[in-house]
Amino acid sequence: MSDTEFCKTKTHDGWAEIILNRPERRNSLIPPLAAEIQTAIEHLNRDENIAAIVLRGEGGYFCSGIDLKALQEDPPPAWVSKDTGDIRNMHLAL
Repeated sequence: MSDTEFCKTKTHDGWAEIILNRPERRNSLIPPLAAEIQTAIEHLNRDENIAAIVLRGEGGYFCSGIDLKALQEDPPPAWVSKDTGDIRNMHLAL
């Protein structure tokens, strides 16, 4: 299993899981999580032994959408000012 800050990856015989790991926020999306999902997808796509990828959430939740509360925090999290298009790039990778 490979862990980053906001998602985990587990590989199995012929398939893999990408697990959203923000259960305290119902696995809602923030740009750093989106970037980690994109990286995990790209990494797993290069593995010839992986035929399928399952995307799921930790803690009984899949994903509640974009984390609007986190985007409105005062002061804002450091990643808010990062304009990299992470969520758009994640969608393209999916």
